[in-house]
Parts: sequence; C-alpha cells; structure tokens
Amino acid sequence: MAFNYNEKIINGLTKAIEQDEYIDAVQKLGDKYVFPTQLLNFIKNNTDDINGNILEVGCGCGASFEHFKITHAVEPNDIRRQMADEKIVKEKLDIELKAGFAEKLPFDPETMDAVIMINGFFQTRSDLETMCEFNRVLKEEGRVIINTYDDTNDIVFGRVYGPKNLIRMFNDFGFETVEFRETKIEVGFSESRFIKPYFMYLYCFKKVRKFHFFELRKLQLVKTGDGLYSARNYFPETRDWRLV
Repeated sequence: MAFNYNEKIINGLTKAIEQDEYIDAVQKLGDKYVFPTQLLNFIKNNTDDINGNILEVGCGCGASFEHFKITHAVEPNDIRRQMADEKIVKEKLDIELKAGFAEKLPFDPETMDAVIMINGFFQTRSDLETMCEFNRVLKEEGRVIINTYDDTNDIVFGRVYGPKNLIRMFNDFGFETVEFRETKIEVGFSESRFIKPYFMYLYCFKKVRKFHFFELRKLQLVKTGDGLYSARNYFPETRDWRLV
C-alpha cells in the first residue's frame, strides 16, 4: 500500500501506523524538512566554538548527528531512538543516547555546555519544567538553542509563543539572550503539493544563574484547559510567571 503523506504526515503522524511506514516516511522527508538552511546555519554558528558536551533533546532518528557536534542525546520514542542508535553504531559515532523526556533529563547537574532542541520545545508536556531542566544540566554560561513557529503554521502542533514572551520566560528562568532571529521559510510535501510559507523564530540563550526546581512553587501559574502550561498565559505586562 502506498504511503499517504497528505493524510498521515500532515496530520502529525498521530495515527497508529506500521514501523516500516514510519521509517519510510522519515527517510523520504529527509533533512530538508527537519533542517531548513536558516536553522542549520543558526545552530552551527552557535555551537561550532564549543568543544565540550552538547546534548540534543528529542534527537528523533538521529538526523542531526551528521550536522552538529552532538555528544549526548535523549529521545522518548522507542522507534526513533532505535533508528538513532542504529545510526550511532553504523557510523561509529561517539554519542551517548538515552531514553528520557525534556522535563526529566537523565543527566547530572552542570554537565552540558550546550542543549539543542529542534522542533520540540513547543510540544513538551511542560515548558516550565523543561526550562528548569535546561538550567539544571547546563554549566555556567552554557547555551540553549531552540526554535519555534508563528501561529500561521498548521503543520507543527504545539504551543505558540510570541518572541518577546518567550525571551522573558527564559530570562525569568536564569537565562539571557545571546541571539534571536526571525526568518521566513516554506515547508510542505511535494507529494501532496502542500507548500506554505511561515515564520520560524530562532533563539540562543546563555545560562547566567541557577534556577532550582523548587522555585516553580513560587511562580504564579495558569493552566490551560488541556492541562498544559502555555505561553498564551504569560503576560509580559504583569509578568504573571515572575517570581513572587
């Protein structure tokens, strides 16, 4: 049976599909979808000078391994993690791959020089806990590099952040901005002729102070109806998530 990209991929691969179909889809999409040139260059520019530990959170099938100096990786999905592990073995890469989630990273405090999360921060179960974990595992002045999208992108599913709000969130969690960039790109699948321009936001933050998990108890939090903490509830005017 031919794989239906329009139905299964654009709908986020949320339906149950066979492993072979999933792997086939990932291989056919390739790096052009995962790594637009602007994203690729941004990450390279902010990590090429780092000779220490670089952690990728949500590494998927390992598509990033050939582009960046990844030393450690975390992936929660069993199928994607197996694909990444096979790539590590086949290409004899020196990468420590573990099962885990962004909200509870399986690494000791202050062991990483940089954390990369591609197309994933806006889909975590808790962005607040994720920022806490970034802060915990990073060394002093360690970097976080993430990307988000504007609300015109209906391919990526997850929270939508205004750049000013997200920057202030990271500031509140012990980071300062190193670089921010807004870029317009096109995404889609030629098989379905579904091509659409949208904005991608690129962020590089630097850890400037420790943020302990217990500090979350001091934050004024607002939950959305689906139980997720969302930047839609973060108001820069009143700084609702500011420490009190």
